[in-house]
Amino acid sequence: MNDSISEYLDAIWLQRDLSENTLLAYRRDLHLVQRWLGDSNKTLLTASTADLQRFMAERLAPSEVSARSAARWLSAVRGFYRHQCLHHGLAQDPTADLAQPKIGRYLPSVISPAQVDALLNAPDVEHPLGLARSRDVRTFICQWPTYHRIDFVAIDQRELASGVGACGGQRQ
Repeated sequence: MNDSISEYLDAIWLQRDLSENTLLAYRRDLHLVQRWLGDSNKTLLTASTADLQRFMAERLAPSEVSARSAARWLSAVRGFYRHQCLHHGLAQDPTADLAQPKIGRYLPSVISPAQVDALLNAPDVEHPLGLARSRDVRTFICQWPTYHRIDFVAIDQRELASGVGACGGQRQ
């Protein structure tokens, strides 16, 4: 069985140019499930979907490992079975019906609320350049979360009257 794992890892290393750390993690994940299956006198090649579901319930429970680690494990095991089906005639892929763990999305943490407040309070609105800076800062704040280009943002009546809120040098 170790030969099957090594042969699979060699193949994906050549095909996908995976990092050494990813290959080590895949090897560790495959050996972990192989040892667990060995307690039931099974191997990776004789495991059923139910066996893998039990492994996931016991060893990959959310309280035990992160969703990212569980997803990596599933990726390694799915790849192993796909390789066995394509290159070694394994009749059925026991991972075909396994559900992918839900992985949360990271939100960008580029700017803190305190930094937003500092940006909003930075311009000196009594000075003409301060008003322009105020417009620029507010335009940035509007663009930042939406990722849209904004040509003109009317700030308030005072800026409109002074022409600072103008677009392209034109008074509005």
